[in-house]
Amino acid sequence: MRLMAIVGTVLCAMGAALWSGEATPPTLRLPASVRPLRGRLELTIVPSRESFTGTATYDLAISEPTATLWIHATGLKLQRVELAAGGASQTATVIPGNEDVVGLRFAAPVLSGPARLTLAWEGALDSARSQGLYRVKEGDDWYAYTFFEPIDARRAFPCFDEPGFKIPWTLVLHVPQDQVGLANAPAMEETAEPGGMKRITFAESRPLPSYLVALVVGPFDVIPAGTAGHHGTPLRFVVPKGRGAEIRYAAESTPRLVGLLEDFFGMPYPFGKLDVAVVPRYWGTMEHPGLVALGQPLTLIKPGEETPARKEFYSTIAVHELGHYWFGDVVTMAWWDDTWLNEGMTTWIDAKMMEAFEPSWRVPANRLQLMANAMAADALPSAKRVRQPVASKDGIENSFDNNLTYFKGNALMTMVERWVGPDRFRGIVRSYVQRHQWGNATSEDWLQAVQDGAGAQARSVFEAFIGQPGVPVLTGRCVQTPGGWSLEITQRRFLSAGTEPGTPAVWTIPVGIRTDRTSEPFYAVLTEKSATFPIPGGQQPEWILLNAGGSGYYRVAYEADQLAALLRAPASALTVQERFRLLDDARAMGETGALDLESTLRLAGTAAQDPDRLIVAQSLALAARIPAGLLGPADRLRLARYLRATWGARARTLGWTPRSGEDVETRRLRALLVPLVAFRGQDPALTRDAKTLAARWLKSRKGVDPDLVVPILATAARASGRSYFERMVAQARATQDRQERARLMAGLGAFRAPALVNAALDLMLRKDFDIRESVLILDGALSDPETRPMAWAWLQRHFDEMAPLFRSDDFCGLVGRLGEALWDTVSRESFEGFLRPRVQPFDGGPLALTRALESMEVHQTRGRRDLEASTRFLRGKGRS
Repeated sequence: MRLMAIVGTVLCAMGAALWSGEATPPTLRLPASVRPLRGRLELTIVPSRESFTGTATYDLAISEPTATLWIHATGLKLQRVELAAGGASQTATVIPGNEDVVGLRFAAPVLSGPARLTLAWEGALDSARSQGLYRVKEGDDWYAYTFFEPIDARRAFPCFDEPGFKIPWTLVLHVPQDQVGLANAPAMEETAEPGGMKRITFAESRPLPSYLVALVVGPFDVIPAGTAGHHGTPLRFVVPKGRGAEIRYAAESTPRLVGLLEDFFGMPYPFGKLDVAVVPRYWGTMEHPGLVALGQPLTLIKPGEETPARKEFYSTIAVHELGHYWFGDVVTMAWWDDTWLNEGMTTWIDAKMMEAFEPSWRVPANRLQLMANAMAADALPSAKRVRQPVASKDGIENSFDNNLTYFKGNALMTMVERWVGPDRFRGIVRSYVQRHQWGNATSEDWLQAVQDGAGAQARSVFEAFIGQPGVPVLTGRCVQTPGGWSLEITQRRFLSAGTEPGTPAVWTIPVGIRTDRTSEPFYAVLTEKSATFPIPGGQQPEWILLNAGGSGYYRVAYEADQLAALLRAPASALTVQERFRLLDDARAMGETGALDLESTLRLAGTAAQDPDRLIVAQSLALAARIPAGLLGPADRLRLARYLRATWGARARTLGWTPRSGEDVETRRLRALLVPLVAFRGQDPALTRDAKTLAARWLKSRKGVDPDLVVPILATAARASGRSYFERMVAQARATQDRQERARLMAGLGAFRAPALVNAALDLMLRKDFDIRESVLILDGALSDPETRPMAWAWLQRHFDEMAPLFRSDDFCGLVGRLGEALWDTVSRESFEGFLRPRVQPFDGGPLALTRALESMEVHQTRGRRDLEASTRFLRGKGRS
């Protein structure tokens, strides 16, 4: 526990030390009786120094008399606090509150009315976790950046650190004369100061919550890139010294991305200027108005490495962050229980923009896998609601849930848009943004916009899906009624194998339906547990599809004869998206035991030969039902032979190296199949080629597809010994390029010899490697059943050294990955016993562990159930 003190000492602590007077510190949210109206920050930042100083001035509206004001501040040394109100000024006594809140006690009560609060402090530039105001060294130079979401602005300046306190900000920076200082708004004045410093004053910003305030300081290169969008918005890229040649594609694509967003929202880019601050890591990407942060792995693409995958990676994330300018910045959620309004909506808009930007990338179709991920998470008992009440720091962290905030939110938007029609739905979105621009909104505000634009039934769909956890599963059967044939549809909650039945739930579901007798899909809106709907034309169909377009956020449990009829339908009868969802539902039903393993693997074998990459990807997901980690050594070799026999011919034909004139889909099919057959399938020819290509890349960084460097290095490592290991380690230490180092780290996680596995894992503890990069070694070791037990043993020995190096969100992600990886290695009880006391210090840690344990139980139940059938299947393949 860190000690709390008064003025001039660090005012943060683990736990709560309460003041003994009448004032009780708030536990999470600040009192609503004191509201900021505008803020001014003046900061002195020299990135090479470990600390910085600042002053803040807030104009306040106070609605109730009080002797104590509360403000968020974490790890700051407050040096002076004054309040001016009612024509008088008084100095505050600083009293401890808790880890994140400090009290400002005044001798005379502060009366209702306007007031001005001024604070001065000293803080530390974070050098380890990239939180708050942080610094990073690139070569010989230090650079300072900000990352405040969700509640780390309080680490940089005392503030009212809640999204509902949305105010204009004026920033003043004092920085070295030879360095660049930028913020959200344009610079208005720059003047020289004594001691080699300069003062930069910025224009007042639009109203922003504290988590969107942003700045950068350092010896950056600032590269003009013309204008963005349709309204002449100045565009610049802010990159570490000497990296300007790597922004060519970003500078080319960003103007068009802004234009597409302006077209969709019917609103000009809202923040006057657009500076793209290229921050060190992919994590750190953030939608700061006017100073969007985009990571080096996204934005900096070396000449010769502008592959379709790299282009899509940049464009998709860039348009996501820029889409936040409307969903999150212009309209901000009022509190963290509505994080989905920011993240789910923006995940939806970025796919729409990518469909318009480059249709050949098939981004909306690729998102079907994200929907499947969301439904898998939604099938666990711990699944939270999309709109989940947030009453703790854990709750704030948990509100940023990839599967249930981002991906499920996106899926709901997609489902309703397809049902009501894209033009009508765009009108709803525009109305919502226009009604709440420059303010805050809640889910209720969105629901009202939906009701106004599409009626009460559309509102009910969103209410049902955001207001309760879970994903429904539908069954349907044709029944004869007096008016002809009808369809009886029943709904229930879908739950993963190994979990207990949950509370009965009912959703309002727009069910898209197609049959062999209907040329166009029709919708049946299911509002009860079961209902019957007439089939257009009244005739009995040969087959019936209950998820037309594949956009419904629900599963379908087809009976055996229904599934067989759909699989017999001509290839042109179903779209790729519909076939993907059909196979994904079959996979999910197989995992619950409703479809036997042999039938699952027959589907996998058929899908493996499909011409479409998405269906081939589903074939691999179906085959993943075999519990590889529970197999003995001989059966693992049989599994490798099965992989080679089923997917090997296509993989070997594709090879590791692209051919001239290949389309995007061929490149992606290669990236899907070749690494799998080479690594899991242990294909000798592909392994031999990988070793040759790895040696070439290590020598010159050339002659290898940039998208395949990691699997090539990993495949070579799996078949190599110490000399190759030492060469990779030496290069990881020597390189200054973060992306190169990350590739090398990922490759180092693929060695199999116990001594090399442990030597690679030991690199995670070295101070010359950043844990956020070297954790890729652990991920690699955990991914292989052969090295997984060694990784777990190492982790138990060194966990207490390693864990404090992680941010809470990074740590929670690691716990989730451990649960997914170790289900076949360690018992649930042992895993929980080790981790339960260790997750408590991390925001969101307890829920992350609960989910990991549930995932382990599901996998263990499935694995034990399918093991005998899997070994029987693999041994039968060996005899055939």
